[in-house]
Parts: sequence; C-alpha cells; structure tokens
Amino acid sequence: KPDNTIDLNFKPEPNGAVNTLALNGSGLYIGGAFTTVKTITNNYAAKIDAATGDPYLWNANVNGIVRSIQLYADQIIFGGNFTSLGGASRNYLGAVDTVYIQATTWNPNANAAVYKVYVKGTKLYAGGDFTTIGGVSKQYGCAFTLPAFTTDGYNMGANGRINDFLLNGTVLYAAGSFTIIGGANRNYIAAMNYLNALTNSFNANADGIVNTLASAGGNLIAGGAFSNIGGAARNRLAALNLSTGTAVSWNPNVIGLKGTTSTVSCLATQGTNIYAGGSFYSIGAAVRNNLACIDATTGQLTSWDPN
Repeated sequence: KPDNTIDLNFKPEPNGAVNTLALNGSGLYIGGAFTTVKTITNNYAAKIDAATGDPYLWNANVNGIVRSIQLYADQIIFGGNFTSLGGASRNYLGAVDTVYIQATTWNPNANAAVYKVYVKGTKLYAGGDFTTIGGVSKQYGCAFTLPAFTTDGYNMGANGRINDFLLNGTVLYAAGSFTIIGGANRNYIAAMNYLNALTNSFNANADGIVNTLASAGGNLIAGGAFSNIGGAARNRLAALNLSTGTAVSWNPNVIGLKGTTSTVSCLATQGTNIYAGGSFYSIGAAVRNNLACIDATTGQLTSWDPN
C-alpha cells in the first residue's frame, strides 16, 4: 500500500516464481515459472487485477519461462525461455497485441534465452544468452528501433550475458556477466553510446556479476554479487558517478547469513527511496530479510521492514 503496509486483499497465489511485473492501469501483467494463478491455468504469464490479484480471462499461450515483460503502445513484449507465444512460433523474444492476445508479425528469432527487454522512447533493448538475432550476429545484446521493430545495425559484442539496461540521455548502461562489451574490456558493467554501442570512459570495474541497474540521487545504482566496484569496497549494492563509474560515498553494505552468498537481484525507485530485493540477511547493522528500502541520499535504511 502507499503507507508501505502489506495489502492483505492482494492474493494472486501463483504456484511458481514470478520474475517480472508490468502495470497497466488496473491490470498487472506478470511473468515467471508458474503455471497457475489462484488454481486457474496461466502458463508462465498472466494478467491479474492489481487490487485483488484475481486473474483475468487472458492467455498469452507461452510455452516456457518468462523472464521480462515490457509494455509498448498496444503491445506486450516478452523475453524468456519460450519457443511459442500468442499462437505462433517465437524463439525467446516476441510480442502480443493487447486486444486479441495474438502474436504480432514481429519475429526476431533469438537463438537463446532473453533475460531482459527494456523500452525507452523509440528504442527496445534485449539482453540475455543469445548470440544471434534473425541469424545475424548480436552477441548477448541487441537494439531495435520502434515502432517498426527494425534491428539496429551495430553489435554490442559482449562476451557474456547482459542482465539489465538503463538509458540515461544518450548513454546506455549495461550490466551482466560479461568482461568485454562495445569493443573494450569492461567487467560486468559498462556505458555505451546508444547509437553505436561503443563504450565511453565510464569504467566501474566490478569484481562480480551485476544483476540490476537504477538511477537515483543523480547516480547510477548497481546491484549484484560484487564486493568491489567503482574503486571501492561495496557489498552487493553501490552508487556510481554517471560519468566515470567511480563509487560515491553511499554505502548500504548488504550482508548474507554466515556461510551463504548474498546478492541483490532487483531494484526499484520511488521518490527518494531505493527498494532492493535479493538474497540477503542484513543491510548495515540492521536485519532485513531479502527486501529492503534505502534512502537514495544517505544510504541509510528506512523503517520499512517487510521481513
């Protein structure tokens, strides 16, 4: 709820993991590894009432895990591990219209899983494990120009999965498990020109995988499995200078239980708050089980504690 308390009326009850959410008015699109929502068959994707969690009579006919959903105009874009979507063959990436829930004519034909679809303005970015799109070399990342969904000519040239994107002005930030991207050595996080994917001088040089990106407080927020980034010790979560990649003083310090590996898997921002989700036990000296809210300016925990 707006007051950060749990809404007890919202009970979608999927029978498997939910990987992605996309809100459209009173309808919430969800994707993941589930096959039912409130015992009603909804394979890997569903539209539910945002207030109650009750499923709509809606079926995108997906045959594999959905990892990312984005809304664009009258279309819903999917990325994941599927090979069929909306009644048509669509390998790992595709779209359905919002009215008839049928596959659109766009058929990018990725050759492996898509972990992220990201729409910003007239650009759609896709990242994942693929190395070709439509038989053309597109190593782990690809851009499309909307509304025509035409493939941009450049190749990001990463050497490992891209997990997330964030576009800020003309700079496209990418996060993942790569160590090379855009023609340069960049460990797990990079900044590129959005028109040609060539890297700029930003170099945060993380020592572990970066899973997720956000923008807050005039900085780039990165979450993942790293312990050093931007030239400083930062456990799993850091704020970086947008131009250089240098870590700023903001340091929440995410910790796992003794003997376990912690990670930050997802980020969301609202006003001056940054919400972090993942696998962790504490932030700073305070216990926060897997989900926390952090002040974007100070790096201090807020009182919100869903436990």
